[in-house]
Amino acid sequence: MRLGTLGHVRGLLRYARKVGGRWYRLGPRRVLLRSGLARAVDLPHLAPEDIRWMRARAGRDPALREAALLQLVRRGSLESDERSELRDRAASPTSGIVGWRRGGPDTVVADARAGLAAAASSPGRPAVAWLHWPLDNHNPYQPLVYSRFAERGLVPIRLAHLSTLDGLLPALPAGTPVVLHLHWLYGVTAGSTSAAEAAGRVRRFADRIAALKAGQVRLVWTVHNVLPHETGYPEAELELRRLMMRSADVVHLMSADQEPLLTEAYGATPNRVVVVPHPSYLGAYPDWADRSAARAQLGIPDQLRVLATIGQVRPYKGYHAFLQALDRVHRRDPAIRWLVAGTVREEGDWQEFITAVAVHPAVLCFPNYIPADDLQFFLRAADAAVFPYVRSLNSGAVALAASFGLPAYVSRETRVGGLLPDAGLRRFDLTDPADVERVLLAGAGMETPQVRSAVRAHAEALRPDLVSAELAGALVTALDLPTGAGLPA
Repeated sequence: MRLGTLGHVRGLLRYARKVGGRWYRLGPRRVLLRSGLARAVDLPHLAPEDIRWMRARAGRDPALREAALLQLVRRGSLESDERSELRDRAASPTSGIVGWRRGGPDTVVADARAGLAAAASSPGRPAVAWLHWPLDNHNPYQPLVYSRFAERGLVPIRLAHLSTLDGLLPALPAGTPVVLHLHWLYGVTAGSTSAAEAAGRVRRFADRIAALKAGQVRLVWTVHNVLPHETGYPEAELELRRLMMRSADVVHLMSADQEPLLTEAYGATPNRVVVVPHPSYLGAYPDWADRSAARAQLGIPDQLRVLATIGQVRPYKGYHAFLQALDRVHRRDPAIRWLVAGTVREEGDWQEFITAVAVHPAVLCFPNYIPADDLQFFLRAADAAVFPYVRSLNSGAVALAASFGLPAYVSRETRVGGLLPDAGLRRFDLTDPADVERVLLAGAGMETPQVRSAVRAHAEALRPDLVSAELAGALVTALDLPTGAGLPA
């Protein structure tokens, strides 16, 4: 057969793919098989007729059966013999490297089996499937906090969607201890258009949690905030958190003073609590620039006094109120500048705030997403950080600033959670502009190399590897999980 143009070749490849030495026709969808592992390419799902075609021919071609099983797992439509086959495979060591990345929609089952098999290879210790949801790919918190879990036989398995559990749980080796670790809960009610719809989603989530617990899945909840920062359905969100307080086998808090606060806010008492702090971000971001290099990069003169606030611009962070107080400070200290950098969420008074900072003589504003490589410039250019939050429970932004050695001025409503030493912390009353003025003018003595060194040393004590190991140990104990020496380095 002679092909006249490259376009003809591309057209044919949309209808056929050479797999393991054979060509298969799969309509516009393709299945790529490599080293005995299957992955759907281009589209998230094959059509039902394609799966039936694959199933009918799977007896003659093991690689094709692998592809069919993958699609059936993702659809939650495995038959009993196929469930048994997956359990048998999961109990056997895997060969080769599974598709990357972890938690991808096409590879989560293969990833989970491979990770559990690797962990179980250490003698005298069964591996624990540590499922976690949701994922935050814009924040390194989860990779950092799980970085030492494998040493305790806890295998982190990323879940992009809770529905993935329907196909994943039957595919795990029989007898594998399973823990579901929940973080932020905004995905439960996301997309609701009424209070009734939000309440219905909470009820369906409660049914799923009850079914998981009945199936011997242990439940851990890390509390990141009291309620979502901006929510239209507070009653549904409150009921969701009451459910978690009642249902979780263990509630993870990042500071001991949070338990009475949450018990009062939710009207419910947790079954068991572990307290392990938020890690610093040491090592998570590039950090090669010094103050002079950072200021040259951003065009900030050396003689200015710069207070930085890094992160999304949102109403709960109190920026607008702080801007009004900054007017008083600037009149007394003309060299002061507030460096605001981060994506602007279109919530509340965001337009009014952006309009005001655009012409304010004391504000340097970068209202955009900051790539990881560039964060160092905004933090190294600063003399201190400022966090004028109206409410907060934990703050990754505070941890980030401390990781770069920045002391901080914070509102009384900003919970620091032990992320800063006393020497590197000054508090103000955001509702009183005169108090903001007094604290910022008096606090210049905090902005010294000695204090920065103390803040950095404090962040060292909260290094991600140390916090991860502490959290893993605390959860193993609290859940009475099997333990062991861990995987080799």
